[in-house]
Amino acid sequence: MITPIHILTVVTLIVALGVLHLEPVSAEITINGDTIHVETNNYKVQFDRGVITQLDKK
Repeated sequence: MITPIHILTVVTLIVALGVLHLEPVSAEITINGDTIHVETNNYKVQFDRGVITQLDKK
């Protein structure tokens, strides 16, 4: 089950990636059960129950 802490984790990661690259960041977020997939211009991230299970730079 996705909880508010999971959503906060995703939002924090998106903001951090934006700050590190000093450019605007947009993200496509897909929630599938307990798994969240986030894709930005530079990264693909997968969370499983709030834990990063995959982080790929494009």
